[in-house]
Amino acid sequence: GILSGDDSPASSAILAPALPLPDRVRAIIVQGAAEDVGAWRRRPRSGIERFIAPASAPSDASGLGRAWQLCADTAAALDRALDVAAAHGLDAVVGRAETIAEAPLSARSASARLGSLSPTAPLYTAPRVPQVVWADRDAPVLETLLSLADLPAGSSTARGAALGSGSIPASLGARVLGPLSSRSSEIGDVERSLLRDTLRAVFRSDGQRGPAAASLGIHRNTLRDRLSRIERLTGRSLGDADDRAELWFALRLEEVANG
Repeated sequence: GILSGDDSPASSAILAPALPLPDRVRAIIVQGAAEDVGAWRRRPRSGIERFIAPASAPSDASGLGRAWQLCADTAAALDRALDVAAAHGLDAVVGRAETIAEAPLSARSASARLGSLSPTAPLYTAPRVPQVVWADRDAPVLETLLSLADLPAGSSTARGAALGSGSIPASLGARVLGPLSSRSSEIGDVERSLLRDTLRAVFRSDGQRGPAAASLGIHRNTLRDRLSRIERLTGRSLGDADDRAELWFALRLEEVANG
């Protein structure tokens, strides 16, 4: 009811007065095989995690299921919700952070990014590497390149000046990579270097997880865990073509900027 806008947060407070509602929330829609979604829905939950609801699945993907969950907009709550979804082999789209009263807006933003998820991979791909797509991610590198492409034909000098400016690569790379940026201090140097090397290995292997894991000398499960960490830190999905392009450009721009 809260996600659809049919019920207000006040009505939930009346039904469950002992349940504290967070100020800001995110709507999460999970997608996967219908039996996996069913198992996910049957899990014991407490607090706001109990706010789940079925969602319609595309009619052209037999056996596919979807469901909604309301989640507090905190790192701990989001990590827990996404870990549970991944444990059931479910992909997830995380909506924008909104106030509890504007939860339907978060749901709409998640719905708008559903097209980034494959409707068939959950049914036929094994082993599953669940995707996470964040509705509030931007595409600063692609937007900048597109804006340069729109310059008049005689503006090659302006294009060269813009692309050669040290400020553009540094700022755009940091915006995309977030804590993985070479200038960030949000995570330790060792972890940042490890995750950046992992990302490079995946790009060098054309996205193939097996060869990437082999080149790093690690197990595929370890690679999967690292990639999940990268997706959460950057708010980007390696299953989305635009997100992959952003991450690749961001790494290259930082390398050029840093010499």
